[in-house]
Amino acid sequence: KLFMVKLNTIMKLRHGDEAFDVEEFADEINMRRTQFYRKVKALTGLSPGELIRDFRLAIACTLLKQQELHVNEVCYKVGFSSVSNFIKIFKDHTGYTPGEYKAMQVEVNMARE
Repeated sequence: KLFMVKLNTIMKLRHGDEAFDVEEFADEINMRRTQFYRKVKALTGLSPGELIRDFRLAIACTLLKQQELHVNEVCYKVGFSSVSNFIKIFKDHTGYTPGEYKAMQVEVNMARE
């Protein structure tokens, strides 16, 4: 449990850093990369890279729901360096482009009012 808290804390602090990768993640946890990979995979079912990606995408969804930022701003805030890559990964993960996702949130908010 403490290990998962550490993982989440580090991801919260570093999610916006596009240079943050599995190697740096393992270093911050003070583990060798292979040992880190095995432990993360065993606990989460995801590779460390997938864990970082999913964390970033969850934050992107939250930011898109807030409607205050453009897609490209969200992309850079969550650590992606390429808008086109962000759009592709977001669509693969959610089934919607970030723009479609953001538009759906507007519709949901309007329906609630």
